[in-house]
Order: sequence, then C-alpha cells, then structure tokens
Amino acid sequence: MESYDGPGELENAFNNLDPDLRRLGLGRMLYEALEAKLKEMGILNLYACIGYPETEDEYLNKNSARFHARLGFTKAGEFRQCGYKFGRWYFYDT
Repeated sequence: MESYDGPGELENAFNNLDPDLRRLGLGRMLYEALEAKLKEMGILNLYACIGYPETEDEYLNKNSARFHARLGFTKAGEFRQCGYKFGRWYFYDT
C-alpha cells in the first residue's frame, strides 16, 4: 500500500441528489461504503466540513449537519462567514 501523505477531499456524491430520492438511506449507504473502503486502506479518521447557514434560506439548510450528527460526527469547530455564494456568506462546521 502506498503511504497516505495527508488529508483528501471528497465531494459528496449525494449533494445534488434528486429530492424524491432523499431520506431513503442512500446517504448512509454511501458513507458506510466509504468508511469500509477507507478502513481497508488503513485510513481511520473521516472528517466533514459542512456548509451551515446562520439562518436557513432557499439555498442552504441545516439538513447536512443533522445527517452527519446521526452518523456520529461531532462538531469540532466552526469557520464563520468563510463560504460566499449566492450573494451571501455562510459558515462551515467541522
């Protein structure tokens, strides 16, 4: 196995999932498969950086944070007003 030399980044495949396919367990299945594969590779830590609105709006809600919490992720920190899109600033939780 080649050495692991630092953190990698994975864009969540289900960020743009059809709304009719949400809440069917697909996200959990993807994460479980990812965790299993990473464990096989000797990678034991998985981190998420989640876009988080101070106030929910038409572009971003708190569903991703709730989803990750149900998977056992815990909040380690917060980047305030560090993500800018749709003409507004967003927070990121880690």
